[in-house]
Parts: sequence; C-alpha cells; structure tokens
Amino acid sequence: MPHEQVKARIDKVTGKLLIEGVGFQGDGCDVLKDIEAHLGQITNIEEKDERYTYVQPDYLPNAIAG
Repeated sequence: MPHEQVKARIDKVTGKLLIEGVGFQGDGCDVLKDIEAHLGQITNIEEKDERYTYVQPDYLPNAIAG
C-alpha cells in the first residue's frame, strides 16, 4: 500500500490555500473533506484519476478463516 501524503501550498500574494492529496485511492479521498471544511470556504475541487481507482482487499480462504 502506498503512503498517503497531503501537500499544502499558500499563495503569498492572495493568501489562498491549495491542498493536494497524493497516494489516496477511491473512498480514501474523502478523508480530506473534513479538514478542508474547517480551514475555510472551498472555492474549487478538482478530482484526480485516483479518485475512481478501487483496490480489492485480500480475502482469506474459508479454510483459514474458520
């Protein structure tokens, strides 16, 4: 599993904050929504291709699980 990172940039002139999630996949992208909401007004959201990538979890065979 890759490491997730959050990159934040603040524009010195305008004071706008840009947040970018790196390494998040599928529903993991929703983790940043609470943080973004607490930081202020959200003006733009751009979703990357990773938002629609889902990882199938590894299931245990029935003989091992039971």
